Amino acid sequence: GHAASPERVNIGLVLQRSNTTSSNSNEIDCFESFCKDNGKIYCDNHQIRLIRTKSTRTSLGPYFCRFFASKLWSGEQWYIQIDSHMTFEPNWDDTLISTLKNAPSKKAVLSQLPYPRATNDFKSKDQNMKDNIIPKVCGVSFSTGLDDGQIIELNTIMEKDLLSESNVFIDNQFESLPVLVAGFFIAPSEVLHEVPFDPFLPFLLKGEEILISSRLWTSGYDIFHTRNNVVGHIYRIDRANASYNQKSIVIDNEPHIWWKEVETSFNHYGIFDLLQLLVLDRVKHQLGYPESERDMLRVKTLLGFYEKYSTGSVRSLESYMKFAGLDVMTKTSTKTWC
Repeated sequence: GHAASPERVNIGLVLQRSNTTSSNSNEIDCFESFCKDNGKIYCDNHQIRLIRTKSTRTSLGPYFCRFFASKLWSGEQWYIQIDSHMTFEPNWDDTLISTLKNAPSKKAVLSQLPYPRATNDFKSKDQNMKDNIIPKVCGVSFSTGLDDGQIIELNTIMEKDLLSESNVFIDNQFESLPVLVAGFFIAPSEVLHEVPFDPFLPFLLKGEEILISSRLWTSGYDIFHTRNNVVGHIYRIDRANASYNQKSIVIDNEPHIWWKEVETSFNHYGIFDLLQLLVLDRVKHQLGYPESERDMLRVKTLLGFYEKYSTGSVRSLESYMKFAGLDVMTKTSTKTWC
C-alpha cells in the first residue's frame, strides 16, 4: 500500500452489494479480490473488519453506512472516514498525522475535498495538479430543490493554492472552516465517543456534512482543511475493464443508483424523496429551522433519543451559525471562503 506504516492501518469496511454475482454481470467482489491479490497480507493479519449487506436493496444510505463503519473501531488512536473509490498519495498516514498534530487546536479535525482522479495510479499527475490547483470548499448555501427541504449544502470550486505546498503547515497556513467534507476527514478517535453517529437517520443523502460539522464545532472541535492532495476520489468509474489487477474499479454495466434501489425495495416510485424529507426534519430541528420545531412536526418520534445525538455544549449553535454565515430563518448565507 501507499501508507508509510501499513501495519498500523486497520480498515472498517461496509460493503453494500449483493452476496452473489449474477452470471451475466462483470461485477467483482472487491473485498475478496483484494484479499486474494495485493491485500492478502493485510487480510491474513486481520487488519480489515467487514460488514456486508445482503443486497443493495437493504442499504439504508451513505450516512447510515458511516454509522456502521464507526462501530468497527477497535481502540485505534486516529479515526479516518472515506468514501469508496479513493486514492492515497505515498506516506499519506505520516502526512496526515503530522499535519493534525501541528494544527493550532487541541481538538482538531482535518478534512479535504478529495481531488478528482481518473486512476488510482498516484504517479499520474494532470495539469491541474502540476499547477497546484486544488478543489476547495468555498461556502455553504441553502438547497433550492423540492426534494431536499432547503437543507444546507457545500459550494465547491477548483482554485490555485497560493500557500505552502509543504506537508506540515505553519499555524497561519491552516484554513479553519465551519464545515468538513464527509468523503474524507481524520480526527482523534475520541470523536466517536463525544460526537457519535446518529443511528436514527436512515435514507439520509443530503445534509450529513452540515449535521456532522455543527455537532463537532459545538462540541469544541475545530475543523481545518488541508491544502495537500493527500487523497483523491475516482468520481467516474471505468466500467470497460473487468480486471482488478489492472487497477480499475468495476461494477455492473448498469450502475446501481441507490435511491432507485430504495424505490424498488418499497415498490413505490418517488418514495425515496418522501423518506428523505421525513428524516431531514430531524437534521433541520437540530439546526434550528423554524419549520422543524417540535410543535411543527407531524411525526414526533423523529426526535427520539435526540439529546444524545444533538449539538454539543462547549459552543452554542447560534455562534456556529454566525461563524458559518447562515440564517435558517431567511434561508440565506453571507460568507464565502475563496
